[in-house]
Amino acid sequence: MAFLLGAGSPALGALVIRVSWGGGLFPRYRGLGARAAPWFAAAWSLPIALALATLGLGLLSPRASLRA
Repeated sequence: MAFLLGAGSPALGALVIRVSWGGGLFPRYRGLGARAAPWFAAAWSLPIALALATLGLGLLSPRASLRA
């Protein structure tokens, strides 16, 4: 439970600063534009590809198994 409190503290602090400086509770939507789309695709697919590559290379090891 303490971990959840610690993990949410930066978000709560940012919200307090935003409201106290007159920015309002919710930020204005500015959109992302078409130029950002390839970066989002890379940001979502690269970690998955790296995890699968790591799993594949690990299974090539003679002592590797999927059992715990």
